[in-house]
Amino acid sequence: MTKKKAYKIIAFLYPVLSYFKINLVGQLAAGDLIALLSFFDFKETKKLFAHVPDIKKISIAYSAFLLAQVISDLVNHSAFKDMLRGWANIGMAVLTTVFFINLFKKSPKYIIFFLLGFAFRYVILGGSSGKEYSTDTLFTLDNMGVFKFRIAPILNVLLLVLSWYLLQRSAGQYNNIIALFGLYGLFCLAMDFRSNGIFFIMSAFIAYYRQYIRSISFKKLIPYLLIFILAFQGMYMLYISKALQGEIGGKHTLEQLKMTNNPYNPINLLLVGRTEFFVGLKAALDKPILGHGSWARDINGYYTYMAFKLHGEEDKFSSLLISRNGQLIIPAHSIIAGAWMNAGIVGLFSMLYIFGLFVDRSLRLLRNKYVQRTAYYPILVFYLFNGVWVFFFSPLPEVKSTLAVIIAFMIATYQAAPKVEVTEDSEARQTVLV
Repeated sequence: MTKKKAYKIIAFLYPVLSYFKINLVGQLAAGDLIALLSFFDFKETKKLFAHVPDIKKISIAYSAFLLAQVISDLVNHSAFKDMLRGWANIGMAVLTTVFFINLFKKSPKYIIFFLLGFAFRYVILGGSSGKEYSTDTLFTLDNMGVFKFRIAPILNVLLLVLSWYLLQRSAGQYNNIIALFGLYGLFCLAMDFRSNGIFFIMSAFIAYYRQYIRSISFKKLIPYLLIFILAFQGMYMLYISKALQGEIGGKHTLEQLKMTNNPYNPINLLLVGRTEFFVGLKAALDKPILGHGSWARDINGYYTYMAFKLHGEEDKFSSLLISRNGQLIIPAHSIIAGAWMNAGIVGLFSMLYIFGLFVDRSLRLLRNKYVQRTAYYPILVFYLFNGVWVFFFSPLPEVKSTLAVIIAFMIATYQAAPKVEVTEDSEARQTVLV
């Protein structure tokens, strides 16, 4: 078996094996063992660190995060099991990020095999073998709809793979891909999956206007930004009007809109839809310097009750408190807010640094004339929007899974892409990003 074939198999199997969990210092995905074992190829790892400067930066940031987490846990007297889970999560974030950077650096094509493996896993096995973040997840997957948590993930990756396949065959397929992204985004909005729909609509918008992105300076950005805000608010108000009339969206959206004081204000809808982010932020502000420690305990359910109150479901709090025997975790469905809440100010700045690096590399890629003409551009655009969302609104354990893949693909692609402009008649297919 050739190395290329072996890497394709590894990329495919990683998300499939990650369905299975191993009870080792919390839950360790079986796929993570591949990353763990690969790290012991010290010669390869040393070479990677030498040739990809961003790996050092990310590793240093995670190391600072880990040190802050250790101090926070000792100060807060965190339970031994919780400490180990918190530390292992950060450590695995480094290992998986390095693993995927190494994989995608060899060839960005391996992202396609990873996505196919991801789709295969969801079709055959489903999203997760257990509720690894469920210690105190207030609103379970069953309540959110089959489309959002089973069907949409499959459609997402198949659409991304299809976009790559069509562009590999002909650059003239761009308009067809843009239309598919836009229509699928509207379909997601109609099916009550707002965030996913917005990602694909925005990806279609950026892909369509990609040739203008290179010429946009900071001064030019301001009027574009104002136009975008006005257009977004107009479309948002139209969406809310139709949702309130029951013409678009579903029961979940309608229930959320009824909870808001002014549903036409997107901030109010975000407050209801992403309650755990704001609760986690409030918890972080209560102990901003050292944080609450790993898997921070919610004494007397103060923060959990706050989340239920924001959802207008205070009546459900007592039954949850009793069923959990008072053992609740502060709900913080956010990597950035969770890092601050768990590890204090150093944890916050560490994740903000990684976030800033991710956004910087992503924007440089999207502005690169060469990258814009490759088959990976739609995937990169989608990963930018999805990555920002994951940083703000996904649970902290995602740093070693979803976020690691997104960051790694951006960093590896940025490393491989030419840092100089190419002429219009240059052939993108003759370079490394194929």
